[in-house]
Amino acid sequence: MELIVVIKIAALIALIAFIVLAVFLVISISSFIKLTKNASFSLDVLTKEVSESMIHIRTDINELKNKVVESLSIVDETSKQISNSTQNIEKEANEILNVFEPVKYLINTVHQTVSTPINIASHFFSAASKAFSAFIEKII
Repeated sequence: MELIVVIKIAALIALIAFIVLAVFLVISISSFIKLTKNASFSLDVLTKEVSESMIHIRTDINELKNKVVESLSIVDETSKQISNSTQNIEKEANEILNVFEPVKYLINTVHQTVSTPINIASHFFSAASKAFSAFIEKII
């Protein structure tokens, strides 16, 4: 009978060990389930926050795009006005230059006509003044 008692005790110890292992397994599985639920909840919260952030980012980008488009249209209009002003200034400058062309031609013509007689007259007066100076020196 001793063998049966030893086998019963060994079976009882094995049963107790199995029960303890089963309890630890249930506790571990329960902890794992809680961990996965917490991770799932955290992931859901993170996904929601990222989605909201993406919506805000998309809104901000759309606002920036609209402001850039508006600014570029203003720049485009300003560049058109600058181009028109430049063309007008160039046109008026050409008209002013065209007004002075006849005056320039007149000045050149007068210079060519008058310069030779004036040079001759200046040489004559220079020679006359030298002669007069020499005559005055001889008299004195």
